[in-house]
Amino acid sequence: MARKPPILRVSLRPFIEHRPDVVPAPRVLIRLGTWGRYPIETGAQPAPEPSGWRLGHPAVLALETPFTIIPFAFRTAGRIACSAPPRGPGASPPPSWRGRPCRWGQTFIAFRNDAVEDPTSPEAWMPFSVLALFPERDPPGPPPAHILLGSEFFILNSRLRISLRFGDVDFEPGTRRPLPFVECGDITA
Repeated sequence: MARKPPILRVSLRPFIEHRPDVVPAPRVLIRLGTWGRYPIETGAQPAPEPSGWRLGHPAVLALETPFTIIPFAFRTAGRIACSAPPRGPGASPPPSWRGRPCRWGQTFIAFRNDAVEDPTSPEAWMPFSVLALFPERDPPGPPPAHILLGSEFFILNSRLRISLRFGDVDFEPGTRRPLPFVECGDITA
């Protein structure tokens, strides 16, 4: 029996993350991710309609992180819209991120759906609701370069499958920097 083609296919590419806070020695990590679109602050609640959203920052897989992190610089410079999620009585406070206090926020992210060939089609961008941590400040060191998609994003969107092809990561000659436009994985549904 032939497999049905995916209704969603998001190509993953390598991105570099500098982590000066890692002990015993600072590290450079290669993360896999994609570019996203985000709602812009307008004074109204963010709406799940990606056609008017801004193409923004890369979102990378960070499955070691329990929650999605939208760094302070991205939220403020990119004016990413968010609303406070409903919280029940006695709810615990949000955790900190790299020593920075955070608040909870609800927003949306849309990924380019490579299963749709026409980029002008309404189905070309697939929106997802995201519960995220919004740090009050960025951590010390180089500013964060990515939005981190934590494990909760994939638990809440359990129909998503991640396929990684580390053998497809290619490097610039004479360096250890990955070529940024090489597809080396997919998120499918």
